[in-house]
Amino acid sequence: MLGVALWAAKAAQAAAPGDAAAAEALFEEGRALLEAGDAARACPKLAESHRLDPAPGALFALALCHEAEGRLATAWVEFKEVASRSYADHYPAREDAARKRAEAILPRLSYLTVRVDPRTAKLAGLTVLRNGVMLAPAAWSTGIPTDPGQFVISATAPGRLSWSTTVKIEGESERKVVDVPELVPIPAPARAPTTPRAKGFVLTPLRVAGIALGGTAVASFGLGAFSSVRALNEKAASNDDCTGNACGPDGTRDRLAAGEAADVATVAFIAGGALLGAGIALFVAGAPKDAPERRDLAIVVTPFDARVTATF
Repeated sequence: MLGVALWAAKAAQAAAPGDAAAAEALFEEGRALLEAGDAARACPKLAESHRLDPAPGALFALALCHEAEGRLATAWVEFKEVASRSYADHYPAREDAARKRAEAILPRLSYLTVRVDPRTAKLAGLTVLRNGVMLAPAAWSTGIPTDPGQFVISATAPGRLSWSTTVKIEGESERKVVDVPELVPIPAPARAPTTPRAKGFVLTPLRVAGIALGGTAVASFGLGAFSSVRALNEKAASNDDCTGNACGPDGTRDRLAAGEAADVATVAFIAGGALLGAGIALFVAGAPKDAPERRDLAIVVTPFDARVTATF
């Protein structure tokens, strides 16, 4: 039966145009291999023969080879094409033979159906692939005749995580269904960890300036304290040469020195207070931006000492 079909295919091919010599040689070698049961080596030669001389007869031989090889879906499509072209060419015998072959194969075909979740199907830019080839929406939920093999079904859409699975068709009359699920939205990018606040005391330019003014204020307070003590000492010394406000030469000199020292002390304390206030303002304003909100300041001023303490 196979030999008769191959002879008919060859006869039809011989009259076809193209590179007849090469096509004829490949056809003869492919036919011999196929009749010997070596479809794996025969099909590539018959395929090349058909490429060089694409006549229905050559395609008929190639379909017979694919059927023998187990690629029933491919053979079924080729037999149907041969029948159609033979009908157009008015070759009823070849048309009838091709249709009978296709009908005989039909119950043995395996089918792969890809179904898409309705929510996924509505996504803009959705792409569904079968072994890297786009599967149009019209082909979804339709059983497609399939040769044995392994198939990767994948789906992608903008803003969604891609999805894929693998299914295998191993024999005849198999029916496999792959369901593309609802695609999961891509998670929002994780926020970068915040930089921890600096611990301990942090110097900034403003804080340095504030400390410098504070140091000057302390020196001014020290001068004021020294001058106050000197004024008191000079006043006490004048009492030895003064009775009330009446003073001798030494008492007058001591009283004048005491007044001068008191004036210096007054100016020093006023200047120290102004400098301390400015220093505190700069120190507070110069706190790092990531410093805690709470700032506790303690100011201690005595005639002999001035201190500023801060707790953050």
